[in-house]
Formats: sequence, structure tokens, C-alpha cells
Amino acid sequence: MKANSLIRIITIYLLLSAFICAFYLLLLVITQELNTLGAVLSVIVPSLLVAITFFNSINVLVSKSNLVLIRGTTINGIILAIQTITVFTEGFYYRYTQGSNLFFFISIERSTKAVLWDIYLELAVLDFDLKFAPSEYTLIGVNMLALGLAIVSFLMAKQLELGTNSLKTPD
Repeated sequence: MKANSLIRIITIYLLLSAFICAFYLLLLVITQELNTLGAVLSVIVPSLLVAITFFNSINVLVSKSNLVLIRGTTINGIILAIQTITVFTEGFYYRYTQGSNLFFFISIERSTKAVLWDIYLELAVLDFDLKFAPSEYTLIGVNMLALGLAIVSFLMAKQLELGTNSLKTPD
């Protein structure tokens, strides 16, 4: 499959996820009281990432320039990489998911030292956790879908960059 086709497929996926997440954010703003800093940040950070996803995706889909494709594909890779890792540990929580999630995790409960693991699929998710709070367990997870798409995005950007550089003639 050509790099441009693969880039466009990933970009369309991200654009669709941005539309779904924008709807979730609108519902959140309409139905919730945003009266704490944490609540406001839980709307602002995902809103910024969804807006970047939306505008970058449209730019990649309508542009004919290889330089725009390289930059847009790299931005897609970064947006996907942000969604790759989930960490919940003593005093720190981080998770961001926008779109679908094929999630594999390992969890260790502190009191019993029990180790649990699981894998599950969520089709339409907008989830952002960034907080400092005590926890009875440690969880480390990987969004396998975001990881795979991030790797492909970075590889496609590199392939386009190498193709663009090979077309340049020495002065």
C-alpha cells in the first residue's frame, strides 16, 4: 500500500475520532459543572488536542504538498503517541485516549501484591486523567491501537521525507 494511502486512512480515522470527541466535549460542557481547576483542565486539554487533530487532519487531506504531508503525518504520530501509555501509580495518574482503544494493562494491588492483567477494546472514547492522588494499586497500560498507528505514522513521515530529500538536486 502506498504511503499516501496509508497516511490518508490514518488521518480519516483521526478526523472521525475528533468529531466524536468534540461531541463528547460538548456534552461534558453542557451537562457538568466546571467549577474546579481540575474540571476546567479536563475540558481544555482534550479540547486543544481535538482541535489540533481536526485542523491537522483537514490540512493533510486537502493538501497536495509533500512537506505538508510530512509535517501532518508527524503531528498525527505525536497525537497518537500521547495516547499510547497509561500510568496509575502512588500519587500520579496519567491517561489520554481520543477515539478507539485496544488497551493492554498490568495492575499490581499494593496490599495483596496481586498481579492482574487484561486486554479490552473500546470503540469511542474520550478520556483524560492527569492528577495526583493516592492509589491502592499500580497500573501500567498500553493502547496497542494508538501505538501501532503512531509507529506507522512516524515510519510513513520518514519514508516521505527520504523520498522528498532524494528528489533534491545538489547545487
